[in-house]
Amino acid sequence: MEAPRTAPQRKRDTLARLGSDTDAWIATAGPDGSGYLLPLSFLWDGAGLVVATPRSSVTGRNLSRGRRVRAGVGELRDVTMIDGTPEPVLDEPTKDACAPGHRWEGPGDYAF
Repeated sequence: MEAPRTAPQRKRDTLARLGSDTDAWIATAGPDGSGYLLPLSFLWDGAGLVVATPRSSVTGRNLSRGRRVRAGVGELRDVTMIDGTPEPVLDEPTKDACAPGHRWEGPGDYAF
């Protein structure tokens, strides 16, 4: 078995993964606290994950409440868990950056 990676190596690996991967498992909670988990494409902007989903979807409604969100990025045996608070993305350059390869459909979608 390989020796565990050092904290600096894990950070380098995570940042590399965030810059190259495009899909993550996104977990949100409904108003009653029930969990909801699904895969979404993401864009790493250097500070956080940006995902696009229809406002009317379960995930879109859960994210719009501004509660906690958790993302799982990586492979089965090497997953990085990221916890955060969703914020709507309102600037067009970020939305435009989401479009190529991230299934951004435009005005009906919501980015976080």
